[in-house]
Amino acid sequence: MELSEALEMVEKQKKDGYFLVSAVAIISGKDEASRWALVYQNAEAKNMLDYYVTEEGIQKGEVTKAEEEFKELKIEKVKISASQAVAKSKKEISKTPISIVVSLTNNKKLMWKISIISQDLMASIVEIDAVDGTIIKKSETSIGRRA
Repeated sequence: MELSEALEMVEKQKKDGYFLVSAVAIISGKDEASRWALVYQNAEAKNMLDYYVTEEGIQKGEVTKAEEEFKELKIEKVKISASQAVAKSKKEISKTPISIVVSLTNNKKLMWKISIISQDLMASIVEIDAVDGTIIKKSETSIGRRA
């Protein structure tokens, strides 16, 4: 399921005053996201609201207080899909993935952060500009050594 499909499903239920601040999916097996966690914020009320979206439907989380104010994700500016970002990231690493975490954020710039966990418990992180597809940063760290 692409992010655009998940957003369409939530748009019908979304509360007024809330805007999207984060989108996260975990990919394992099929090479496509089967579940998205969409995080919305109401800056005026200082609240956060999560939606969990699968092909079967939507689960709405509880409204919680926001600890900080986030920038709105301008989805209309995103030109690179989650699946395109994952494919590009997989070309950048030589290890076999066992799990992939995909997140769309707008910290310093609108970007996909792809975290690929490999069989040797290494996390390869690739940040990709969500507008033009350029690789912003690549890094790798051991998960096993931190445990």
